[in-house]
Amino acid sequence: MPRPTLKDKSEPRGVVRQAFQEAQASLVVHKRLARTLWQSFLESRQSVEDDVMSCIKLILPVFKREPAVERLVQFVVRLCTVFNQEQDALGEEPMEWFTSSLTVFLLRCSCADDKAVRFRSCQLVAGIMKTFTEDTELDDSLWDKLQEMMMDRLDDVIPIVRAQAVNAISRLQNPGDADDEVTIKLLSLLYTDGSKEVRKAVLTVIAITPSSLKILLLRTRDERDDVRRHAVTVLAWKVNPRQLSIEERVQLVSRGLRDRSAQVRKATGVMIVDKWYHERCQSDIDLFLKLFDIETFEKETETAVKFLLEAKAELRQLPTSPFSPSDFSCSQLFILKQVILCAKEREEDIDACLPPIESIRQAMAEAVTSADMTRASLLLSFLSFF
Repeated sequence: MPRPTLKDKSEPRGVVRQAFQEAQASLVVHKRLARTLWQSFLESRQSVEDDVMSCIKLILPVFKREPAVERLVQFVVRLCTVFNQEQDALGEEPMEWFTSSLTVFLLRCSCADDKAVRFRSCQLVAGIMKTFTEDTELDDSLWDKLQEMMMDRLDDVIPIVRAQAVNAISRLQNPGDADDEVTIKLLSLLYTDGSKEVRKAVLTVIAITPSSLKILLLRTRDERDDVRRHAVTVLAWKVNPRQLSIEERVQLVSRGLRDRSAQVRKATGVMIVDKWYHERCQSDIDLFLKLFDIETFEKETETAVKFLLEAKAELRQLPTSPFSPSDFSCSQLFILKQVILCAKEREEDIDACLPPIESIRQAMAEAVTSADMTRASLLLSFLSFF
C-alpha cells in the first residue's frame, strides 16, 4: 500500500489540511497560517489538534530531506511558537498546552522501528524545545521522559537521528554538575562519534566548561574541513580568548591561518579580526597583543598582526610623525615594524612609516640603560630599514 502524502484528499480535514498544503510551498506564509490555525483552535480545540497530528503523521515517514517536508517541519515549529505564546497569554498551564501533548506524542514515536520516523520525531522535538522560553515551567515528568528517550537516540545507529537527538536534549545540560549524565554523553560524542554531522551538532550546543573546552580545541584538528571550521566558529562566538591559555591561543591562530582548507582560514580570520580584535579587545592593539606573548611566540604573533594589517583593521594606537623616543612602547614598536614589513612586501614607500634614525638610537640607549632588552631589540631591528 503506498504511503499517504499531504496531497491525499482524505485526512486531515478542512482548514488544517489547507494550511499544511500552503505551508509546504513557502516559508513566507507560515506566520499567517499559524495565526489562522490558532483562531480555529479556539473554536474547536480537539478537532484542530487531531487534524494537526494527522498532518504530522504524514511527515514522519519521510526520510529524504525534501524541501517541502523541511518547510513543513519549520511550520510545525512556528505553529508551536504561536500556540505557546497565545496559551501562555490566556494563563493556561504549560502542561495543558498543545505543544506539550505534541511533544509527548513525538517522544513515543522516537523509538519506532522506521529510521525515518525516529529522525523526524527527534527533529521536531528539537525544534519544539526551542519554542519554550527559559521561564516555561514544564512538568518534571516531561523533562524526565525527554531525557530518557533522547539519551537512547544518542546511541541510534543512524547518524542523522543522533544529531537531531543532540539538538533535542541540549537544553537538559547541567554543566555545573560534574556527574551530569547529558553533558558527559555529549562530550563523549564530541570526542568519539564517527559522524561529522553529530560532532558538528554537539559543537553547536555544548555548554562551555573547562572539560568541554579541551575537546572543542581538539576538534579544531578534526580530519574533516567543515568540522574544523565549525569548531573555530564556535570558539570565536562562544569563548572569550582569555579563557584559553596563551599557548592555546597561539596554536589556534597559527594552525588556523595555515590550514589547508580556505573555509577554515576564513573562519580563523573572522575570529581574529571581528571577534578578538574588534569585539573582545575593542580595537585596542595593546590589549590584542596581550593575548599573545611577543617574547616567547614572536613569529606567531607577527603572523596574527600581519593578518590584521592585511584585513585593513584600524590600528589607532600607532604613534604619528614626528616621532620622539617617548612614542615607542614595545607593542607600538612591534606593530610599526609589521606595518613597515607589509609596506615593503607591497613595494610601497616606507619612509613615511620610519621614525628618524637619531630617535631610534636615543631610544635604544635609554632601553639599554634601563635594561629593557626586549625594547632595545625591537628598536635595533628598525636600523635594517635604513
